[in-house]
Amino acid sequence: MSFRVEVQPSGRSFEAQPGESLLEAGLRSGLNIQYNCSSGSCGECRARLLSGELKPHRHGDYRLSEAERAQGDFLLCTHAAGSDLRIEALEAGSAADIPLQRINTKVRSLEPRGDNMLLLTLRTPRSQTLRFLAGQHVQLSFEGGPSADLALAGCPCNGMELEFHIARDPGSAFHEQLFSTLRRGDSLLVEGPYGEFTLDESSSRPLLFIAEGQGFASIKSLVEHEMALDSGRPIYLYWLAGESGHYRANLCRSWGDAVDELEYRPLNSIGELETLEGLERYDIYVSVSDEGRPEIDSLLLARGADSGRMFHLRTRTAAR
Repeated sequence: MSFRVEVQPSGRSFEAQPGESLLEAGLRSGLNIQYNCSSGSCGECRARLLSGELKPHRHGDYRLSEAERAQGDFLLCTHAAGSDLRIEALEAGSAADIPLQRINTKVRSLEPRGDNMLLLTLRTPRSQTLRFLAGQHVQLSFEGGPSADLALAGCPCNGMELEFHIARDPGSAFHEQLFSTLRRGDSLLVEGPYGEFTLDESSSRPLLFIAEGQGFASIKSLVEHEMALDSGRPIYLYWLAGESGHYRANLCRSWGDAVDELEYRPLNSIGELETLEGLERYDIYVSVSDEGRPEIDSLLLARGADSGRMFHLRTRTAAR
């Protein structure tokens, strides 16, 4: 039996399932709840019970004072719902509410897709997961070595496992070291998150996502977050193939099969976007190369897109 949890002051709500903490349930449902470790050590996910019954979920080392407990304070990560709840908790409203973090991570998996594409998953320590918004990016660096800004491809609901899609750049020292020497268990430093290529959750407009090549990474993060929110907004995903093709096409097709409101279209040329119509109604998120952006923007505006509702991925620096 699930329980409904209402969060103040935002008024948003989510369903908490048996066997999961309130933090896990809130993140799974797309809420940008304040937290850090998710293991009961830091106290960052402190909330206040306004009504309902809590159940212990796991042990935590962080200790609230008697006065704090008396006024209803508790940790979201160490408690589950025992009934429908009303709680007070801090949520991020924008990228400005997310603190910059510095975390030493370990390589969990390396999945080559051809000779020049790599799907990389990093794992953070249990005591310091990465808090980020869908669509943001981070800087990855080898200890004392080269670095690169890379988009986070995963859902913010799991800040312990960080996913990246990396197309090899022969002119980058970071990429050369990554593709030639990186192994499972190796360390990489993560700094961030950065960027404001994030979902406008206050909007009710249909969503059009346009990706090119590995620009799909940011779009994947945004799409998964929108699916977690379960807002019912129509989602249209157009993906222009890069040199590595549509390397997660099966995933995109599975989204289309599972979500009635989602339509996926793989593209091989920018000209195929000319079939789009009525774009004045859409929020449009574009994650493409700097070279392709002017042509795509011009085409979208010609098809009626509202320039004020077009959002573009911009990272800080190139790999080096």
